[in-house]
Amino acid sequence: MKPVKLTKEEATKAVKEIVQYGKVEFSGHCKRDSMPKRDVKPTDIIKVLWDGEVKKEAQWDETYKNWKYRVDGLDNVGDELTAITVIYVSELHLIVITVF
Repeated sequence: MKPVKLTKEEATKAVKEIVQYGKVEFSGHCKRDSMPKRDVKPTDIIKVLWDGEVKKEAQWDETYKNWKYRVDGLDNVGDELTAITVIYVSELHLIVITVF
């Protein structure tokens, strides 16, 4: 069964709630590849998740059968940063798939 797709506003609110009360994880790809390649620290991603916004509609990932949400914001030094995430609202859990 396909999970419910959140609106941009619902996703932005859920991301902030998860950062404050839940669990944020980074995928292996994110930790091994995209973060080092772009010199992004975990604190940069947390800032984007907390201060940023989901500005585009979620994209369905057919391979993993989940919705991916793009969070756009600024990192700790004011550079633009985007985090692609998967949100599990009922579990207060978020996985950052990649950053750019």
